[in-house]
Amino acid sequence: MTQSHVATPSRWADILAFTAYWQGKRPADGRLPGRADLDPLEMKPWLGHLSILEVVDGGRDFVFRLYGTDLAEAVGFDMTGKSAADYPGARSQVLVRTYRAAIAARRPLLSAFVVRFAGRIVMPAWERVVAPLASDGNTVDKLIVLAYRVGLEGDIAAYLAAAEAAEAAVAVVDDPPVEWL
Repeated sequence: MTQSHVATPSRWADILAFTAYWQGKRPADGRLPGRADLDPLEMKPWLGHLSILEVVDGGRDFVFRLYGTDLAEAVGFDMTGKSAADYPGARSQVLVRTYRAAIAARRPLLSAFVVRFAGRIVMPAWERVVAPLASDGNTVDKLIVLAYRVGLEGDIAAYLAAAEAAEAAVAVVDDPPVEWL
């Protein structure tokens, strides 16, 4: 049995804890926290699953300044120093769309991505939060992303209900092109 077929529990609790951490770093005046406001020691529970991206030209592109070791192991490659456009296949479009949405919303966005083929889940889901960072408290110049790969088995309706309870946007792609498989 490959890792992609092993059920692993949802990580919404971890994602919500990280989101609360980000909120706790937000200044009282409502401005955005910057990278300097985050303490790597305080983020220890999430480190291998974190990415930090530099926002290029207001969101025209994004460059991975950090790509967590657990993420690199899960996908089989390291994106550190690479553009989001370099992400393999059509997945880069999904990533960039979420990154731009987080910049526009100026708050953390929770999301999950699930792929089904012929009515059954064919690859693990990705659960994540994308949170904006602003060195000057106003202009988003970085994003911090916490992402977990989770295996799903069984009732997708129950999973979607749990994601909705976490206030996450879930993209379910049915009958994807071969490159997703």
